Amino acid sequence: MSDKTAARRAVRAALDRMDRAEQVAADTAIQAHLAAFLPGRGDVLAYAAMPDEVDLDPLLDAWAAAGRLLLPRVEGSALTLHRIGDRARDLVPGTWGIREPDEHVTVVEDARPAVVVLPGRAFDRAGGRLGRGGGFYDRLVPSLAGRPLRVGVARSVQLVDAVPSEPHDVLVDVVVTEHGVIRAGDLA
Repeated sequence: MSDKTAARRAVRAALDRMDRAEQVAADTAIQAHLAAFLPGRGDVLAYAAMPDEVDLDPLLDAWAAAGRLLLPRVEGSALTLHRIGDRARDLVPGTWGIREPDEHVTVVEDARPAVVVLPGRAFDRAGGRLGRGGGFYDRLVPSLAGRPLRVGVARSVQLVDAVPSEPHDVLVDVVVTEHGVIRAGDLA
């Protein structure tokens, strides 16, 4: 078993020990910290949460209402970015059951998000991010025009001493947990 696989399993077990009320409380606090931290201008590339990921739906609705929300859609081994105006209308179950933009939603070819909000299985003090293993965000983020702020979101049980990483793995600038905003290099 690889180091990444072992790390994913360990974090998954920690998440499984949280009951639903603890998850909701953590997610609500994360949403508040994230809303207070992020700049109020520019597009936000985010994600629609899977059941075991931090739920950002209230923020997605606010960003969509402001015309700032970009969400990815899986197309083969890549992600296309789409401007979302209304989650209820624009999102459908897609690859692996992940809510993603319907095919009718406008593709943004030259996206320049100010912020990229990244899910992850685990994060570490150096800004390391361990995803699910598909490499979608590791390919997408470096291809974006400009250098958006990279923000990881996670429940505190997902913070680890060191994420197993490879040179192509995308680092984050900050991680937001239910305890607040932690800049890379300051993670405890």
